[in-house]
Formats: sequence, C-alpha cells, structure tokens
Amino acid sequence: MVLLRVDRAWKLYQATGEQVPALQDVTFALEPGTCTALVGRSGAGKSTFIKLLMKQVWPESGKIAIDGGDLRHIESGEWLNNIGFVPQDVELFNMSVRDNILLDRIDDADDAAYSRAVEQAALGDFIRSLRSEEHTSELQSHSFISYAV
Repeated sequence: MVLLRVDRAWKLYQATGEQVPALQDVTFALEPGTCTALVGRSGAGKSTFIKLLMKQVWPESGKIAIDGGDLRHIESGEWLNNIGFVPQDVELFNMSVRDNILLDRIDDADDAAYSRAVEQAALGDFIRSLRSEEHTSELQSHSFISYAV
C-alpha cells in the first residue's frame, strides 16, 4: 500500500524575468510507517517540495496523491494533523519553554504530557541546564535546539 505518491510533479518559480524549475518531473512513493529525509544541494528543490506537501503551493503539472486521492481535495487541517515535519530551523515564541513544546495543545496539556514530550525529544538535561524555563530568550544562542526538537 502506498500512502503518498508524487507523480511527475513540476514546480516553477520566477527568477530574473524567467520561469526556472524548482522541481522537474519528480516521481516517488512513500509507504506507511516509514520515515523519509530530504537531502540535497542548495537549490535542489527540498523547500519547494515541503511547501507542496504542506499545501502552501501547488505543482504546475503532475499530481500528489494520498491513498490514491488528490491532495488538493483533502481538507488542510485534516492533512496537517496527520503528518509530522521537523524543519531545519525552528522558531521559538516568546513564552515559556513548556508552552513552546506543548504549543499545539497548550490549553489542555498536563505535566505528564510535557514530561513525555521532553523525554521523547531528549531535552531534559538541556532544559534543566537553563537558568529559567520561563522564557526562550536564553535559547536563541543554542542553534542545535532545532535538531533536537
């Protein structure tokens, strides 16, 4: 069974007055339960591909299918709630470390959920080393946090 299939996708962008391909004839399939990393040189189309999967842009041609159905016809909230994405750079909001970690469920999360998230991300020792968990300003100098969260 194929969960995600990209079939002959093309995406162009405007550069110096002409259309330049960001993705050219990309085709592949992802199986359920797999973890996939996008790697490549600068300008290879990794960010453009992620924008396609996040429904921020659409291909000029080709198709992105989920369980055989066109991604365009899947409600964005439903789709985004079912995928995981770890960007290269993570933005932290000016609030507590706890609130940043539990951002998607800040209103109903308890201490147990916070502790599980910290443990799963292997951030316990790092967070305990901070002077204060109340604000994220201290984290700005720790660029490696984007790889751990």
